[in-house]
Amino acid sequence: MRQWMRDHGQQDKPLILSEFFLLYRYRWDDGTCFQDERGNCFDPQRVKDFLNRTTAYLESETSRSIGNPLDGYRLVQQWAW
Repeated sequence: MRQWMRDHGQQDKPLILSEFFLLYRYRWDDGTCFQDERGNCFDPQRVKDFLNRTTAYLESETSRSIGNPLDGYRLVQQWAW
């Protein structure tokens, strides 16, 4: 999205992710876990790790070529879980 914004003269506007989340619950009603394409369960620790990594990325990732120059070249200015 940031590349598109830069290409269309919108680089100095904030990029706001109105929502992002994990698509699947980690356990079905019968007690079995939901598995990804590799057979790995979405357990509470995996969900926690996903949230920690993604929020760290959203809060800190920068790019001088496509980031917002008015915000230290950060890629995302606001987000909601």
